[in-house]
Amino acid sequence: MDKIFLLLFIPLMFVSCFCSKDKKQELNDNPRMENEKTEIGFEYKKNPSRILAGGLSAGKEKISIPAGMNSEGVVVVSTSDNYKSWKECLDKNKNKDIFLVKPGDYRTWGKLDFKSVSGTAGKIKKILYWDGTPEPFENDDWHPVRFSRNRSKEVLIEGFNFNDASYWYLFGLTVRGNSLESPTGEKGGGTNFFDNNSNHNVLNKCVVEKIHYGNGIRIRSCSYNTISNCVIREKLHYMPSSDNVAITISAYRNKEATGNKIIDNEIYNFTDGIQLNYKYKAGGTKKPHYDKVGDIKGTVIFNNDIYITDDLYFKEGGNVLACAENGIDVKGGNSTGLKKDRNIISNNRIWGYRESKLNCGASGSVGDAILIHFGAANLAVEDNIIFDSVRGVKVKPFNSHRSGRKIEHINIENNLIYNIRKYSERGNGVALMSGSDITIKNNTVIDADIGLEIVANPKIDFQKNHLKNVTLFRSTPKGTLVGKDNNLINQRKSSAGKEIHFYIKQWTGKEKVTIKI
Repeated sequence: MDKIFLLLFIPLMFVSCFCSKDKKQELNDNPRMENEKTEIGFEYKKNPSRILAGGLSAGKEKISIPAGMNSEGVVVVSTSDNYKSWKECLDKNKNKDIFLVKPGDYRTWGKLDFKSVSGTAGKIKKILYWDGTPEPFENDDWHPVRFSRNRSKEVLIEGFNFNDASYWYLFGLTVRGNSLESPTGEKGGGTNFFDNNSNHNVLNKCVVEKIHYGNGIRIRSCSYNTISNCVIREKLHYMPSSDNVAITISAYRNKEATGNKIIDNEIYNFTDGIQLNYKYKAGGTKKPHYDKVGDIKGTVIFNNDIYITDDLYFKEGGNVLACAENGIDVKGGNSTGLKKDRNIISNNRIWGYRESKLNCGASGSVGDAILIHFGAANLAVEDNIIFDSVRGVKVKPFNSHRSGRKIEHINIENNLIYNIRKYSERGNGVALMSGSDITIKNNTVIDADIGLEIVANPKIDFQKNHLKNVTLFRSTPKGTLVGKDNNLINQRKSSAGKEIHFYIKQWTGKEKVTIKI
């Protein structure tokens, strides 16, 4: 039986560390963090150069619309057009590069199908929301999620499929399918795909919601696609022991998914928010090339709000469970160890995760905000804010699906993790947990049941972390927790702490959160 060694108790002190929300929607040019600095532990890094170098500007450039709607290369699309499908619309306008789509319900046209139709790097094809005004393209705060109370303003489509289609730019669309029906009678749409060498595409300022099964968006063996400034929300969660993931990235055997970016989105009420997928059939398969064991490289997951709301919570006795699993589930990666191949999770805000309730659409989790396991390798988890969950960041000790592939080159640095608590009988609230050889550096942990838990005898580089109001640390087996060069605790001389302010829900209604560290 594993023994738990209580290494250190911190005297409990009164710390006002959970959030207070200002619903006046106080706006800021930078919704991430006001410039607060700590002597040790979490420090906000404004505009980190490593992310900017990765192409953060993708999806943010201003769109130039030709002065005349009948200009060469431009076509205006409306529901009154005599098209039976999006394929017919695209086929009949092959010489057009800009499709200006008027508000209306286009779901009878089926999915927006881009099969074998592409633009070029010098001439990107665009499908754009068009209401006859420049506001959608000039107003940074414009977003189709605001049309929830006036559906007549939406450009509403059933879904989209990129199949061997590259250099497309989609803007302002609402994806809410109704071709599929659940046993409860609720209608929704299916998975939207980037598939079969579909590269260099951008989905910007779109809404994807009411996904019946599978994933909101699935990127399979495709590269350099960007999902930015989108709201991806509200799966249909009736299916027992099954996962609906908002965004999944994977690569088939001997293929890659490289340089994909998920930036500035709001993602909520899916089983998992974002997943880097990995799947290996150990018992063999008739089609082994379909095993999702290819490398995932250079992914940037930056400045997203990822969470679940009370709508997915269930109370059973004294337990609070959720029809959900994790904020970010990292199963895949690459083992090159090269910085250029590193997958980056940075500047995100993740909250609300609980132990899964299995009969309503989840295959099972304790409630990790970020879970790192299976084929995950070469990953940086930096500058994130994680709160109000059962676990903060958990790294499993080995790849249970494929022996020989290690979980390695993992760096967890400069994250703020707070209010990590037990909400059910299973497990405890653990801020940082690892069974692999990783680096944990310059993080701040405040108000957690367990600050750090080490299992399976790994080598942990644990230094310059700030931990406050943390009940205990534990290690199994004995002796793996503390290295001689680690600076485990550096309590502040002043118990008052400093205030840090940041914003959540960047598209559905910004709320200011204040905590004391």
